Amino acid sequence: MRKVFFLGGILSNYRGLLPGAMAAGQARGFQTGILDVVNLVPRWKPYPNPWKQLGLVDRVTVFADDAELRRFAATAGTPDRPMARRDIVIFLHPPGPEIRWIWDLLQFAGLAVGVMTINPVPTIHALRGWRQGVEAFLKRPLRRLKAVTKPVPAYWIISGAGTLDCYRSYFRHLRGTRIIKAHSADFEAFQAVADGQERKTGETIVFLDQGWHTKLRGNFRADGRYPPTGEDVYRRSVVAWLTSLQAASGLRVVIAAHPKGNIERVREVYQGIEVSSQPTALLVRNASIVIGNCTTSLQFAVMANKPICLFTSDELDQSLMLPGLLGYQRALNAPVVNIDHPPDSRELLDSLRVDPARYLAFLHEYIVHRDSGNGTLWDKVFLQLTDTRESA
Repeated sequence: MRKVFFLGGILSNYRGLLPGAMAAGQARGFQTGILDVVNLVPRWKPYPNPWKQLGLVDRVTVFADDAELRRFAATAGTPDRPMARRDIVIFLHPPGPEIRWIWDLLQFAGLAVGVMTINPVPTIHALRGWRQGVEAFLKRPLRRLKAVTKPVPAYWIISGAGTLDCYRSYFRHLRGTRIIKAHSADFEAFQAVADGQERKTGETIVFLDQGWHTKLRGNFRADGRYPPTGEDVYRRSVVAWLTSLQAASGLRVVIAAHPKGNIERVREVYQGIEVSSQPTALLVRNASIVIGNCTTSLQFAVMANKPICLFTSDELDQSLMLPGLLGYQRALNAPVVNIDHPPDSRELLDSLRVDPARYLAFLHEYIVHRDSGNGTLWDKVFLQLTDTRESA
């Protein structure tokens, strides 16, 4: 029986999906498991272990150190088999510098190593000024050298063709890569809300909280500081701006609290503005306007066909959040407001529109692949893995 392992460190991001993966894989004749490498990446160590509450303790291998992972690779690898019959390890994070050595180790051992990027954020890496332009030019030979050593994935699970553009830089090339066409995790979350809840439209402006101050997050500041923006920004600029929008529109502003945040801390940060812990998809579906920075929950607004307003600040513009923000701006033709220098609220509200062509393109580029067929996310994934195995 061929095995499929899902590997990651911040696996709590995928905890709602992994039980379904285990069941769908077994139904298709695969043996499934989870590889937890949280102890091997210093930045990931503070993240909680969700396996007991998910009932998946017996499906998880937690590696205490590098030696344990190397022993696993030595016993699990099957370099003598053709690629289509090797056991598979699917990375739940692109192989960046912190985990690239793990990818190389498993691939060298003879496992079919792939990646899954099903909740992508469109990105644009903007250069600021002539100094950055000169620096990029001087680094070009080094980037070309690094490209030669980048890995080639055996499998790549995507939610749309735009995913390939977002993350292609991690790989040397895709020749021989099996592209598995699926849809985003948020697609199913929205469908569940759309099928089971009465629609109420036009009552609220929903602000998508990204939990920067109320849950553990990675290091998003370009200068190494954490988190990407100070809490004082929210106590000053965000709250003042949202209050102004509420007064100008006659709509209620509702903060969609991040599901992994602390709801009481969120209420402290937003100082009297209504905070809701209802499912974000439901709040967005019933909203009149949706506001966000570069969160994947903006997918809900696209699927619900809601006007989107993006926001930034002087501080956020210096953080690693900027490429995602610029990516959304270009993809959706959505306005961006700097909350440290906000425009007139009435004029902004009057200008908000949905661009039908951009929204439709975004749907198929990032949310659901045109050729993915019907079924759940994991039905699509394991059906295509089965086709690969049977055609080998």
